[in-house]
Amino acid sequence: MLLGPELLSSIQTDLDAMMMEPDKDKWRWKTGADFMKYLSDRFDNVDLKLDASRRLADLYQKNMPFSEFEVELTKLMDRCNLDPAMKVHYLRNKINKRLRDAL
Repeated sequence: MLLGPELLSSIQTDLDAMMMEPDKDKWRWKTGADFMKYLSDRFDNVDLKLDASRRLADLYQKNMPFSEFEVELTKLMDRCNLDPAMKVHYLRNKINKRLRDAL
């Protein structure tokens, strides 16, 4: 998880207060684990599998270099927990026409 500008601005006040307050008992998050749990609960995509499924439905190689396409396709198929037969099905249907004709 990266601290993008939107995420950072939403926690900046708390981070500033922690930097100024020497008494750790007054900090909003007592440990790094507490902080990471807060970030995860608040900002992680609640349904990564659904998001991956939607992105997979829209993904086609077209003019994308095969190596880039294969990395993205594999990542999305893994997040969707597809079995090997379905992975082959998606690969065959998502590659560009030139590669499909070569098969």
